[in-house]
Parts: sequence; C-alpha cells; structure tokens
Amino acid sequence: MDYRTFMEQVTEKVNQMSSADKTDFLLNLLRLTPEVKREKILQLMTDDTSSFEQQFQEYQDYLAKLEDKEFHFTAEDEEIYDEFDWEPDYQVILINSENVGKTLTEILDFAKQLVYQKHYHAACALYIRCLGLQFLTYDKEIGDQYEYYLGELIQEGVVDDDNSSVITHLLYAIYQTTKDTTELVKTFYHYLATPTNQEVKIADIFTVGPESLEQSEEFLFDWINFLKLNPSPLADRLLLDAVRTSSYFKQADHLFTLAQETAATHPYLYLECIHLFSSQNAPEKALEVGKDGLEKIPLHNKVRSQIAEKVVYLAKQFNDDSVFHAATQDTFYSDPCLDNLFPVLKLDLSQQEQEKLLRFVQNDHSVTNQVVLLFFLGQFEAVYKNISSDHHALGWSKSNKGVIIPLLLLLLRPMQYSKAAKALMADINFRISSHQLDVFEDEFIYWKSSVFLPEKNKAQYLNWCKKEIEKRGKELIVTKFRHHYHRMAALIVTLGEAEENNGVMGARAQIIQSYRKKHSRKRNFTAELDKLI
Repeated sequence: MDYRTFMEQVTEKVNQMSSADKTDFLLNLLRLTPEVKREKILQLMTDDTSSFEQQFQEYQDYLAKLEDKEFHFTAEDEEIYDEFDWEPDYQVILINSENVGKTLTEILDFAKQLVYQKHYHAACALYIRCLGLQFLTYDKEIGDQYEYYLGELIQEGVVDDDNSSVITHLLYAIYQTTKDTTELVKTFYHYLATPTNQEVKIADIFTVGPESLEQSEEFLFDWINFLKLNPSPLADRLLLDAVRTSSYFKQADHLFTLAQETAATHPYLYLECIHLFSSQNAPEKALEVGKDGLEKIPLHNKVRSQIAEKVVYLAKQFNDDSVFHAATQDTFYSDPCLDNLFPVLKLDLSQQEQEKLLRFVQNDHSVTNQVVLLFFLGQFEAVYKNISSDHHALGWSKSNKGVIIPLLLLLLRPMQYSKAAKALMADINFRISSHQLDVFEDEFIYWKSSVFLPEKNKAQYLNWCKKEIEKRGKELIVTKFRHHYHRMAALIVTLGEAEENNGVMGARAQIIQSYRKKHSRKRNFTAELDKLI
C-alpha cells in the first residue's frame, strides 16, 4: 500500500474514533516501541523549544571550529594483496583520534530528532553545514593530504549514519521551509546529483517526516517539467522515479503522452509505459507504445533496442509477423552486439536486408566488435585477411586472434561437443557474449548448421590455425604461463578434432601425444591435457 492511500485510510479511521478510543489505541501502539527508540518517542512528544536551542548552538559552535581546523583526521596506508598479483594495492585507513566521526554522528542524529520535533529550520542548518564541510586528512608516511566530504566519511564507516537517510530528512525539512517552487526544485536536484545519493527516492522524502507534505502533486509536476528538459543519466533516473511516485502518471495514457514529448532525451519512459500497460492487462496498448517508440527514438540509443525486444515479444503474442520481423532487426541496429545479431540471423532476410546489415556492420560508428560480427555474418575471408597479419604468439586474450581462431576451430570441428570444445566455447563466450553458456552453445549450433564454407577455405583456415597454435604453444608453455595452460590445452585438442573432421585420420590422438612428449616435464600442462581426454 502506498503512503497516500495509507494516510487517507488512517485519517478516516482516526476521525471515526472517540477520544477514549484514540487514547487506548495510541498507548497500545506505543507499547510496541523497541527500547532503543523509546527516548526518541518521548522527545517527539515534548514541544519544548528551549530544550533543543542550547544543544543546537553547541553543535553549531563545534562545526564552526571544524571549519577552521587544518586537519581533521590522520591516515595510514594498508597493503592489500590480491591472490594473483605480487605487488600490493594500498587502501587509505582514516584515524579518528579526536572523535570527529563520533561527534558528527551525534549531530546527524540530533538533526533527525529536530525534523521529527518539527524544528525544520534548525535541522536544515545542521544538515547543510555538515554536508558543506570539507574534511582534510594528513598521511604522515607519504606527506600527502586527502579531502573527504560527509558522504564519503559515511561510506568509510567513520560516521555512523546512512547517506540516504541524511539526504531524505534534509530534503523533507527543506520542502517544509521553502515556498518558492523554482528554488525548491533546484535544491532537490543539487542534493540528489551526488553519486552517494543514488538510492534516495522522492516517495521516501514525502513519507519520512512527522506530517504530510502539502501540494506534493503540484511539486511533482514542476519537478518533472524541470527534469524532462535535462538530457542526462541522472535526470533519466530521477524522472523515472518521479513518474512512479506521481498519481497522475500512474495513468498509462498520461505517461504515454510524456514519453512522446521526451522521446529523444528520456526514452526510458517508453519502457515504463509498456510495463504499465502490460501490468494493466492492455498488451495492445503496450504494443502501440513500443511501435511509437521505435519511430521516435534515435537509432543509436541502446534503450531503443530494449524497447524493440518488448515489441518482439508482444508482436509474437499477436502473431504480427511483419512487426516481429522489423523489431527483431531494430534490436540489433540500436545495440549492435552478438546477442542481438543471433535472432536476426534466424529471420528470412531479403537480399536488400542482408546487404543493409552487412553495410551497417562494416561502416557504422556504433559497431565496436566488428570482426566478430563479420565472422558470424559469414565474411570469413575478410576476417582472415584482417587477423592473419597479426603475428604475435602471445597476448591473445587482448586481440581478435584470441577469438577468431577458437571460433574457426569450433566451426571446423564436428557438431557434437567434447570437453575441449566446451572449454573453448566457455572461454570465448566470456569475451563476446552476455548469454549463459548453454544458451550461447545453442545459438552457435543453430548458426553453424546454416553456414557453408568451401573446402579450399577449410584447408586454408585450418592450416593457419595450426601454425598459430604451434607458435603460441612454443612461447606460452616454455615460458611457464601456467594460468593459460588450460586455454592452450583446449586449443590443441580442438585443433585435433577439427583436423579429424576434415579428413586427417587419428589427428586428435596424434596431436595430444605430440604435445605430451614435447612438454613431458611440464606436469601442470600435461595435467590440463589429461582433463580433456
């Protein structure tokens, strides 16, 4: 149940109670208060202005002294060792010798009490001052100094509070003390723009304090109008949060209108609108929204690809083949990755569509993994010419050669899988796809079944792979790069399987025996070979 509904129902029930019933109900509710919160409850029930003013002034004076202090903490460098590295990293440890962190924790706790006692101006003053302070730390070992702000001290565990709680209570108090909506909107954006405040939700601000915030829906309209003109990831997140909070935009038609207005700057609203219509059991409207998004959102926006995925799903529900066909291609054109290419390759593409797809991969600036995509588009000769000029025996994990040679071997070997093929598949899947391994294997098998490779090319590519693997084995095994032995073993065994599949009888056993004999003293390497037999 959301806050607004809850408060409406609670208010209605309280108004129906007699004075005696209210007293009994309140006492019974207070009996459930945990021990750690009892003192705060009593403070909330005490409206004594003088009881907080002295403490407030003492904290203000303390913060003033902190502003003039040269250093607030000292630091030590702690060595952090990774199991794979010989050289350590260093982590800065703050030394809180003067209990600055403890006092700041007390001040923040006091500011929160002031919020619940409705002393909003005083709470704002403390919160804003704490957040504006720059805390300097001196590292004696290296003679350097570091700067921290309150949010970072909380993250380091020096101050015992929560960033979201601090900002939520501050913005609640600011809302209660600011009449100018324009100023209020800018202030909200200022505090919510900090990376440490990513978890703060508008709904939390509206519900955290002792009394409901007036004209919250009107504020949300101004807040949304401000955000929709700001084309940034931060505004994306805040706008999505705002429309989820607003009762007006819980009506999907209203949200659709806003999505159309902001298609170029905030396309996430289309996804939200599709989800809203779907949750209201209106898939026809969801499909209409998705199709509209594909028309209005710029091609090179990856959110458009996500919308296209939704359209593909909905079009399948309605057996709309033409929309399904077009949207499947849109998932790739807006996010040209291998995962999105596989579904396109299953379509019955026209000659014109095939040519468009190839031109896009060859020429579009948004394509980042061009060589791999060209391989799966069957452009083997172009890929071979590109990669065969790379004569490095090592460094495969950072080069296209380290992907293309395994892919060629998997293409040239038999359909049925072996331990070596599975290991090789897992290794390259990590680099070129986000699919789970079993899904990627299925996609690869389907693609492989549709590929035609001339015999002369098979021999040419197989011979090239063999030479490159021999050069890599000579360098890698002899120089004892043990953490790559399992990859080397998988390449060798899969090479043997590919040779057998292309007419070389007993090639798998022969190549395994050859490498075992050549590197018999490298027991870690031969052990990796044994795992694949």
